[in-house]
Amino acid sequence: MSVSANIPFLRVQHDWQQGLKKGVEFWISCSIPEKSSIYGSARGNAGKETALQATDDFDVTLLNQAAIRVSCRSQEVSSIFQAPHRTFRNIHNKAVRCIDISCGAALGISSSDDGGLFIWDTSDGVVRRSLEGHISDVTHCRFFPSGVVALSGGIDMQLRIWSAENGKCARVLIGHKGAITDTAIIEQGKNFISCSRDGTAKLWNCGRGVCDSTLIDCGCIINSCSLSPHSSKEAHEHTPSNESSFLSDKILAVGREDGIISFVDIQSNSELFQPSCASAVNCCTFVDEHEIFAGCHSGELFQFDLRNLSTPVSVISIGNSPIHYISRFFNHLTLCRGDGSVQLIDTSKLLETIQLTGANADAIYRICSHGNVLYSASRDGAIRKYQMNILRH
Repeated sequence: MSVSANIPFLRVQHDWQQGLKKGVEFWISCSIPEKSSIYGSARGNAGKETALQATDDFDVTLLNQAAIRVSCRSQEVSSIFQAPHRTFRNIHNKAVRCIDISCGAALGISSSDDGGLFIWDTSDGVVRRSLEGHISDVTHCRFFPSGVVALSGGIDMQLRIWSAENGKCARVLIGHKGAITDTAIIEQGKNFISCSRDGTAKLWNCGRGVCDSTLIDCGCIINSCSLSPHSSKEAHEHTPSNESSFLSDKILAVGREDGIISFVDIQSNSELFQPSCASAVNCCTFVDEHEIFAGCHSGELFQFDLRNLSTPVSVISIGNSPIHYISRFFNHLTLCRGDGSVQLIDTSKLLETIQLTGANADAIYRICSHGNVLYSASRDGAIRKYQMNILRH
């Protein structure tokens, strides 16, 4: 039996930090499922930032110069709101669709609706390489595990492999008939998987530059993919009828526009099972070999266990804006949402969340991390860098 949780959702004005410094009022709110929202405000005294005042039902505590804790007493919920350490606005001119950080954390790569695909310095946002070759929007990018090779995909249906050291394109991979939406790199990068709006997920051989196989052709837009981190030899005890496959080797999950998650055994190139969600599955992420989370366009977060897919483990709602991306950050799940919020949740403490601020209702499409630092990609064209020292509190 699945567990459903519909949690009140705290919000704060996106530039609350500036209001705090200037001693001016900033708004706070608490959205309550199926009830009227609670609205309030807080104020800090210029030059005396520790003296915060809040309207009835809210408590606001300053944790450091970039973080506050907001609590709503009547709903017994609280959120820590973290402001960005740096905001890079000089890299892209339009919405930033994807971002990744190299293994050494010195370089970032990002792609945008302006057609730009850039490698930049994570310390100051200065562009080091412009990777040119895609036609129009670049929808996806990432580093290979080595950090010296990068992968990209665009609406031109091409996948490109680049040298991060000199910016040259080493290979162009052609085979999809729709825009590239996501990729998953296998092990150290000899092979990788791509998915597309054409409804297919393909397995590629980097060395030979060819498609080894089409893993799935579902006839529906595929928005995302995720690869199980470890092999599993356990039998699936509750598979649907006519599907009695063992989970062997790597399992690929793809999130589909029709609300289905398709699981594919890569070794046998066979589809295993297809659980359904509430709406279009924008993203899916394995957190271990059995557990996977899926983010829906209607805002729900679905949790599944591969050993029993007859029903989700849980369905969590904290706000109703689309979830565009899910990643793991220490013991938290990081949710990028269409209303400009980024939520860090611990599924065992849903009434206590962390939220990243800075975007003014502009969707966050992607987030990545290295160590204690998070980087977000936003529709407003900005890349924001967050020092997450607050996790020590």
